[in-house]
Amino acid sequence: MTATIGFVTDSTSDIPAEDAAKYSVEVVPAMIMFGGQSYRDGVDISRSDLYRRMTTQRILPTTASPSVGAFEEAFEKVLARGVDKVLSIHLASSLSGIFNSAFIAAKRFPGRVEVVETGQVSMGTGFLILDAAEAAAKGAPIDALKKLVADTRKRMQLVALLESLTHLAHSGRIPMVLAGIGNFLQIKVLISLYEGTVNRIGQARTQSRGITALLEHVRSWGPVERLAVAHADARHVADGLLPQLEENLQGFNSALRQKTYVIEVTPAIGVHIGPGAVGVIAMQAPSGA
Repeated sequence: MTATIGFVTDSTSDIPAEDAAKYSVEVVPAMIMFGGQSYRDGVDISRSDLYRRMTTQRILPTTASPSVGAFEEAFEKVLARGVDKVLSIHLASSLSGIFNSAFIAAKRFPGRVEVVETGQVSMGTGFLILDAAEAAAKGAPIDALKKLVADTRKRMQLVALLESLTHLAHSGRIPMVLAGIGNFLQIKVLISLYEGTVNRIGQARTQSRGITALLEHVRSWGPVERLAVAHADARHVADGLLPQLEENLQGFNSALRQKTYVIEVTPAIGVHIGPGAVGVIAMQAPSGA
């Protein structure tokens, strides 16, 4: 008899609520600290409220991983549904301590909970969860799902245009002095994320030039089979990107359109990239497909 498998992730995966419900994915919220108060990401503070406060207040928020206990509770909850095993899928360990918290919590459930990382964030993680959940629904065992994530994560790409460097500097991703210079010059920076490594790949003085550079990078990916446009309080920019992506992506068709998401990134990500950021996340088609 095929073992049944349940899924856990954290809120930085940005998996839409309807997809999480469809596959019974338990989402553990990251923590956000703002003005001396702690909030559960997406539970105690909404996207709109966070970005409003980031824009109007001078206090920059910070983030923290969910506790080990929070993951233990999530694993217990999913196992109580009657599944045989749990696969817990999380963002790059190089970007956050979330993976480590889940890994420690899993030790309480030897042989029943497995934890894997994706080398990605936002829908870069979310797409891998959906892939694994779809495979599990067809009867794939947990070892096959782990291999699927390990193999498919190499085809995940993310590129983003940031409106400001302030928030990345505050989170320790770049030196504060560079952020000050960049903001003074009104430079918008283009970054990529691949296999857990963030790279600065370009810059532009205007948003339109930044978008052009972003699209050039996206074109280099070739055909893709899943696609998301992500933004931080910049829905109008994200909506404007969609028709340009249709023109620039190889093999864009109705099937891909049905798998294309436009998402506002969760507050735990927005804290680090700042309001106005926009990005494209894609799962490349396999070589030779």
